[in-house]
Amino acid sequence: SPFLSFKVKPIKVIIYKAGTSSPILDSMTISLQGDKQYIVMVTGVQDTMLFSRNANTGKAIKFNMVVFDQAQKESGDPTKINTLFFNGACDINEMSFSEEGASTPFADHLKYGNFDAVYRTINKGIVKWGLKTTVTGTKILRSYGSDLKAYAGKSLVLFTSGFLTTADELTGSPAINLCAVDSTGKVLVFTDLTTGINENITEENGVLVYPNPTHNVLYVLNTGSEDATIRIIDVNGKIVLYQSLEKNENEIDIKGLNAGIYFYEVLSKDGVNRGKLMVQ
Repeated sequence: SPFLSFKVKPIKVIIYKAGTSSPILDSMTISLQGDKQYIVMVTGVQDTMLFSRNANTGKAIKFNMVVFDQAQKESGDPTKINTLFFNGACDINEMSFSEEGASTPFADHLKYGNFDAVYRTINKGIVKWGLKTTVTGTKILRSYGSDLKAYAGKSLVLFTSGFLTTADELTGSPAINLCAVDSTGKVLVFTDLTTGINENITEENGVLVYPNPTHNVLYVLNTGSEDATIRIIDVNGKIVLYQSLEKNENEIDIKGLNAGIYFYEVLSKDGVNRGKLMVQ
């Protein structure tokens, strides 16, 4: 959600199951100071019986609320973006993020359930980031990309969610995702480049297709031509979905697609953007 205003007093936060007003999954109380902006993250698992271990303790961690008391709405520079990272991947003890080709991480040894110490400034535009862990050392474990031009002059909270090893979550939770949220509450899901999807992620074609793998819904960020369409093709060459795209973000319902491998083509005056799509 966007930033909300509260009176200065202890606030009780009640967590419900999505789409319901009961049962109450958990509740927590936090104390706030005046004239400050806060970011609140809820992490951990609701049913510890379905989670085999946690990277920090070897045991499941139930819901935990983490508060960051130096939240920012704007970066103060119209050409820059301020970013704050949060490690919410339940089975990653420590993680680091670095720009593609850079030797020094900009978010380093970030422990599970923690924010980075400070906001870090990045340039607007296309970004490609690599995720490393203490286990993999210098090896990039996963790569993520997105077009952040629309967020110039703003501040973003970036967070990982899900599980790196799906076997750690006995119901088979989706793999780890990288997401971002701005001060208005708008959520951006980064494209997972590890799978080889959207290999030609460049500022020229102006198209991002995410998340990948996906389930039920697919998003297409179109920053290029207004006259664009997407078609999804199965492994037999049959077009199973065809839809016009509007400028900026598009939400596409793919509930009718069976699980499996597909191919997408985004056609516009700027050319054709092709890639592979995995539906779970």
